[in-house]
Amino acid sequence: MTKKHILISLFLVLAMLAALSPAGAAAVNQVAVSQEGVTYYYDAAGNRLYNAASLSGDAVVEMKKWAEQRLDASGNPIENEFLVTLQVRTTERIEELSSDTPDAAVTLVVDVSNSMDDCYHCGQEASHINHGGMGYKCPTGDTYYEGDNYGRCENCRRYFRNHTQTTIPALHDYESRLSQAQAAALEFINQFANETGAEEGDKRYAALITFGSHAAARTEYIDVATASGMLAMELAIKNITVANAGVSFGNNNTDPGGTNIEGGLMLADNMIAANTASGRALEGINYLYTILLTDGTPTYYVNGDNASASTILGTRGGGSSTTKEDVKDVGVEAAKILAHSAQSRLFSICFGTDSTGDDVWDSQPFSTWNDT
Repeated sequence: MTKKHILISLFLVLAMLAALSPAGAAAVNQVAVSQEGVTYYYDAAGNRLYNAASLSGDAVVEMKKWAEQRLDASGNPIENEFLVTLQVRTTERIEELSSDTPDAAVTLVVDVSNSMDDCYHCGQEASHINHGGMGYKCPTGDTYYEGDNYGRCENCRRYFRNHTQTTIPALHDYESRLSQAQAAALEFINQFANETGAEEGDKRYAALITFGSHAAARTEYIDVATASGMLAMELAIKNITVANAGVSFGNNNTDPGGTNIEGGLMLADNMIAANTASGRALEGINYLYTILLTDGTPTYYVNGDNASASTILGTRGGGSSTTKEDVKDVGVEAAKILAHSAQSRLFSICFGTDSTGDDVWDSQPFSTWNDT
């Protein structure tokens, strides 16, 4: 297990822990970085009320903090030691404030495009010489891998026949981006079920979606707080394959392995909507989390709306590059997910690349990427 995927899962769990905390606990975290002596007001959900000036209306919690320098026996300031006083007032009776954690659900949306099979460390294919294999010794003392630079050595510019064949040691082991995404997802699901304050009877639902050129629901919503639910979700995550192998999209459609972020988010929105209806798994659950894991830039899009909660077919856009059509509705789908409840959250994580992704969005109108 690498530090990178541990950090991904840790970040997500910390974000959820903050959101799932009772109103008082959430407010304490915010006040801890506030200015000395400033009073803040919060509503019953732990949201800060910027225009409130007293405990009235929606303002049910008042918090104020002071920091005083600690002094030694001689009255001199002690370096880096302060006495912090936190004053909390509430309109509610303390015994009526519940410390129970609410039910919660997470929808994992995982990229399975062809590039997810590239190496997590170097971005090259599994067969690349970075992972060891037969190459050639160049007269310059460097090594040459047949196929680079159109068959000419990048060091001496001569063909491979002018070199001595040799075994080239691997720079590092090959680990696919998908394998790292799976490891991060498994770690996260276990923490989501076991480390977010859930007690007996609390629900921790999870569903899995994968997307390449097309998007597919790999599970329904499963309560991973149960042993059987956790086992089913772990198996589903472990069985993810590149380009949605084994998934039927009807009419003999296979997945070419593009990147359809719009399709993945649209399917997540559809699944949430279908399952918050009366009698369905997410009925009454307001804490809804959607997590998008991707390594690439969008190259496919959805042509029109699709209400399916099982599979969504994509349309080729740029194919190997991003066009406006590939991204213009991504923000729309993100907004739909956030609109399901006041506590609905969307986290997007791009990994396995040194790019910041700025090149993807810079050429697009501000309205396209502002909401993603």
